[in-house]
Amino acid sequence: MDYSAIRAVISILSFIILVIGAIAGYLAFRKITSNHLHHLDEDVKALTTDVKTNTANIANIDKNVAIIATKLECKIEKK
Repeated sequence: MDYSAIRAVISILSFIILVIGAIAGYLAFRKITSNHLHHLDEDVKALTTDVKTNTANIANIDKNVAIIATKLECKIEKK
């Protein structure tokens, strides 16, 4: 039996499988990376919106605290 022909066929098949695996790995990496970047972009947009909302709420709280403090000072001064 001629083992050199079998070795050549196995070598060629191994190389083809290696190339296919490398291409599949590259495509999977690209898909995962682009998918993660898309989700990160959405998360950053959501966080930006939340930060703007929280900033507005904090400004309203500061304003209300200032009003309450002013009213308390007026009551204390009247006594």
